[in-house]
Amino acid sequence: ANLAAVIRYVHECPLTTTTTTNASSSIPKHIRLMIVGDSLSRYQYLSLVYFLKHGEFEYPFETPDTPSLRMQDIRNFDGWADQVRKTTEMLSPFELCDCWPYRQHEFEARYFYDDEYDNFVHFAPRFGDIVSQGHYAPEDFPHFHGIHQNTMKKKGNGNTTMYDRSKTINFTTTSLNSASIDFWKKPWTLEWRNLGSYIMRFQPEYRPTHIIINSGLWDTDHAIRDPEEQDAMIQNLRSVPNLTIIYRTTTAIKPKQQIRQKSATATSMEELPTLLPHDERLCREFDHCFDMRWTTRIPRQYYRDDLLHFLEPIYRWINEDLL
Repeated sequence: ANLAAVIRYVHECPLTTTTTTNASSSIPKHIRLMIVGDSLSRYQYLSLVYFLKHGEFEYPFETPDTPSLRMQDIRNFDGWADQVRKTTEMLSPFELCDCWPYRQHEFEARYFYDDEYDNFVHFAPRFGDIVSQGHYAPEDFPHFHGIHQNTMKKKGNGNTTMYDRSKTINFTTTSLNSASIDFWKKPWTLEWRNLGSYIMRFQPEYRPTHIIINSGLWDTDHAIRDPEEQDAMIQNLRSVPNLTIIYRTTTAIKPKQQIRQKSATATSMEELPTLLPHDERLCREFDHCFDMRWTTRIPRQYYRDDLLHFLEPIYRWINEDLL
């Protein structure tokens, strides 16, 4: 089936590619967004900030005959450390990755900051019962961020300063995991119940105005399913002034045999699954419900080999819904 048929079947929405001559004209401004969630949230983040850098999505319409999206398929990298380094290079000079992708000390916090378009997107992972943590105090943002940016700036018309967005900076693992960082000093840890307190630590001009929350497919994340923990999270987030809270639902895992047999040739819409209990409550409590149940309609060719993560254009669709 062609991509148009996939769109009609999966998404019921006529999406188009970015066709502007000057792609940067499509870059929005003044975004203040925090994304908290699992690996699907990470790949949504990578897709989104690539768009915020270039004004277009990478491989906007991937088909089974084209390569997988470079940033989102671990098969294109030599392990997690290589993925961290190369994705940060691709997003340079705007991304700082406070990442230590080694099993004994694995954590990941990403900061995308573009001072030309005044956009800030922060990804903090939440994988099961693993507590998110980082080396950089939120109060110090953006001072800990822009150490490489001046190398890519160029003068524009008048007194304006722009970036050459076609360029990247080559990093080494050492330059990313700077020796100047005290590895054992972690100024923040992130639990569900202290999300609002963490956001309040950012300076007002950089403080996120929107947050997307998702607990992912991890059965070990019992906290998000605990009503008392939910109450504490809701109360803490509601204490942040002018914060729009978006809850992204979690699609229940389908049997892999069903995914393998799924194709875009189906002629009738598959019934959407029922929301999980904690998804239903948090969708009701927060400002917006980012309903992802349509992903159950995705045919096999748009899954990675693990049958859990997606290929494009799925993340692009997720971000177009968001934007």
